[in-house]
Amino acid sequence: MIKFFRKIRQKLLSENKFSKYLIYAIGEIILVVSGILIALQINNANENRKLKELEVSTFKEIKANLIKDIEDFETNIRWHGISVQSSQVILDALKNRTSYHDTLSKHLSRIPANPIFMPTTSAYQNLKINGFSLISNDSLRIELQGLYEARYVYTAKITDAGYDYDYEEFGKAYQREMSTYSLIREARPVDYNSLFTNQQFVNLISHKMARDKHQIIPNYKERIEQVKKIIQMIDNELSNQ
Repeated sequence: MIKFFRKIRQKLLSENKFSKYLIYAIGEIILVVSGILIALQINNANENRKLKELEVSTFKEIKANLIKDIEDFETNIRWHGISVQSSQVILDALKNRTSYHDTLSKHLSRIPANPIFMPTTSAYQNLKINGFSLISNDSLRIELQGLYEARYVYTAKITDAGYDYDYEEFGKAYQREMSTYSLIREARPVDYNSLFTNQQFVNLISHKMARDKHQIIPNYKERIEQVKKIIQMIDNELSNQ
C-alpha cells in the first residue's frame, strides 16, 4: 500500500503536475489521519468495553458479598434474640424466686451468646484497588463507601465493645456462679437460691439484655435495610447493561 502511494506521488512529480500532487498529498494525509482516528476509536471502544465488563463483574461480586452479610446479620439477630428471651426468663425466675428446674439451665447457657458480625469485604477491597471511578453511578458509589467505611465500622465498634465486656464479665460471673457451663447447652448454678439476692449477677444479665434489645438488634436490622437498598441499586445497574 505504501509503495502504491509512493509511485503515484513520483509519477505526479515527474509529470510536473504539482497542483495535483499537492491535492493528492493533502488527501493522503487526511486518509492517514482518518485511519489513525478510527484505530484510536476502536481502541477506546475496546477499553470502554473492558471497563464495563469489569464494572459488571464487580457489581456481581459485591452483591454476592452483601447477600452473605445479610445472612450473617439475620443469624446474629436470631441468636441475640434467643439471648434476650432467655435473659427475661431468668430475670423473671430470680425476681419471683421460682424453684429451680432443668429448663433454667438451658436459658442460663444461652444468655452469654454474643455472635460478632464479620462483613465479607473481598469485592469491596478489589474495588478500592481498581479505583472507585470504576463505578459510573455516583449515588451507588457513595452508598457503597458509606456502608463499608462508616456504617459497618460503627457496627463493629458497638459489637466489639459488647463482646469484650461480656467475655470478661460473664466469664468471671459464670466461673464463679456455675458448677458446669457449656454455651447454648447447659449452665448449672453452684447455688441457684443465692442468685435471688445476687444483684451483681442480675445487673449483668439486665445490661446485656438491654444492649442486645435496644442497640445491637436494631442496628443489625437497620444495616439489613441499607444493604437491601444497595443490592436493589446494583440490580438496577445490571439490568441496564
